[in-house]
Amino acid sequence: MRKRLIWRNRRPFENAVVFTSPMCGTLMLVLGAPPSLGVAMPEPIRIGWQLGLIVAGLIGIAGLLWPGRYATGLGLELASMLMLGTVTSMYAITMGVGGGLAAVTSVSFITAVALASWWRGGELLHDLYRLVEPQRPAPDLAGEFP
Repeated sequence: MRKRLIWRNRRPFENAVVFTSPMCGTLMLVLGAPPSLGVAMPEPIRIGWQLGLIVAGLIGIAGLLWPGRYATGLGLELASMLMLGTVTSMYAITMGVGGGLAAVTSVSFITAVALASWWRGGELLHDLYRLVEPQRPAPDLAGEFP
């Protein structure tokens, strides 16, 4: 029988991003967005982006700390990574279009975060698929040979 190795909470990058995104979104809502962000994004989109950071982070924290069914925790992590990938992609595109060459460093970093979120989402989807996949017995090698 195959062993299924699916590790949770062994991803320091994911944990760091998930735990800091609600703090970043909250601080930007409370203290105000940086001036460059105000120029690049209209206020309703900026507020939606900040709320998206908060919600994605809180869902991710819930998934990482989920005490119940394993698949539920992975599903929450998947939802968080997909949402985080979406809001960071939106931010990178908006800053790239609005900021031009002045925003190259921030856009490249945020694009890396978006790509890592999408990549982790794919891994989580694969892990969830492996959890629901029925166990297949190992092939019987003692059978007839041609």
